[in-house]
Parts: sequence; structure tokens; C-alpha cells
Amino acid sequence: MRALLRGSSAARCGLGATIVIGLLLHPGMDALNVYGVHPFAPFDTHWYYGDMVFIVEPLFWLALGTPLAAQVAHAGWRRLLLGLLLAAPVLFTVFGFLQPGSLLGLALVWALSQWLTRRAGERAALIAGVALCFGFVLLQGTLAGLARDQLSAALRRDDASVHILDLPLSAFPTNPLCWGTVAVTRDDLGGYRLRRGVLSLAPRWVAPSACPAKIAGVYVSAGAADVPQGIAWAVETHGSVAGLRVLRERDCRIDALAALCAGASAHQR
Repeated sequence: MRALLRGSSAARCGLGATIVIGLLLHPGMDALNVYGVHPFAPFDTHWYYGDMVFIVEPLFWLALGTPLAAQVAHAGWRRLLLGLLLAAPVLFTVFGFLQPGSLLGLALVWALSQWLTRRAGERAALIAGVALCFGFVLLQGTLAGLARDQLSAALRRDDASVHILDLPLSAFPTNPLCWGTVAVTRDDLGGYRLRRGVLSLAPRWVAPSACPAKIAGVYVSAGAADVPQGIAWAVETHGSVAGLRVLRERDCRIDALAALCAGASAHQR
């Protein structure tokens, strides 16, 4: 390896490009999920949230990992790696973290990636995998905007004068139709209201109660409110801003959280 790098400028450029892309890709991918990143700290503490892709998205594993596993020379290792790639989402489905329809789509990606690798080679299969992942991110970003519009409309149907403070979203793995959400609104008495639930963009096909509850963190029943509109609220909390101010004075952690939220709100504006 060292001899190759010493004798080949193309190898050195390739290694340098790989390092740079890797360093940018990691925070770039993290910025797509609900946890977000603050890449400019300590100079800028703002957090950047994509709210569009699940933090451990299995589609990326299969679209990019399958062509690589299919090229392993040893047949035994190749079969083991390919089997593990498919076994992981199967187990996630069994334990309730993944919807059966999502598993079917992942199995199709797994099979097509192997077929394309055999027919056109590893490079073509990897390019197709990258294109699929890129298209999935674009789809999720578009549907995240649609989900927020649908949530805003539902909240304003209940109360035309509602003051919406924030609508964070949490994507489900390989499921563009299901979204976990928290609606943060202000009431007329100087307090706040938090509602947590599940949104389905196509409730006729996938009801909110059919979205994996272990991913959403809340359990919704088929008879929950607003299910016909695709929104099932499962948890609701009320509080007062005055109470938060008192808590902030008593607990430095609340003060730090307030500063973090202020930075996030400034970024969103």
C-alpha cells in the first residue's frame, strides 16, 4: 500500500478524496435525522435538523452493502454476509421495529443488488445503490414537508388561532408514509401544550396504529382521535411558561436546554 501511494499520484489523490468525502459524509448523513448536528461549535451552537431519514436506515445498508458482499471471493463468507444483511431487517420486523411492507421492499433491493452485481459488476451496482439512496433522501425530504403541512392543517382545524411553536418529525425506517411527531403549541393562558403521536400520509393504506410503535415510542389504538385524517395523538402534556422559568432558575440543565432551543428556533426562522 505504501509503495502504491509513493509511486502513483492517482492513488494519493484517490486516498485524499476518500478521506475528505468520508469526513463530510458522516456529519452530512447525521444532519438528515431528528437528532441533528452542530458542526460549528463552539463558535456557533446552532443545531441543524433534517427530520427526514431514520437514524439507522436499513435501506442504506442493503443498497450499498449488498454489492460489496456479493463480490467476496470466498463462497462461504459471501453467503454469510449476504444472509446477515437480510437477516437484520427480518429480525427488526419480528421484534416490531420494521413494518412488513418495508421488509418486502428491502428484500427486493437485496435481490436486485445481487442480480445487478452479477450482470453488470460491482461498480454499476454501487452506482445504482448510491442513486437509490439519493432518491430516497429526496423523497423523504419532500414527504417531510408534506407531513408538516398536514400536521399544521390538522392543528388549525381544531383551533384556527393556534400558535404553532414547533413540529419536529421523526422518520420511520424505510417507510415514507409513517412519521412520528411532536406538536408544540402555545395556549391563550401563557402556557404550552405538547402532543405526541403518529402521522400516516396514506391512512387508507397504512393506519397510524400500523406504524411500528417501538419506533414511534408511543402506542396508538385504531380508535384514537384524528385517525381518519391520518394523525393519532397518543400523549398530551400541558404546562406553564412561568413554571418553566422557575425551573430554569433552580436547575442549570434547564438553562442549558433553553439556550439550545433558542439557537434551534433562531436557525428555523
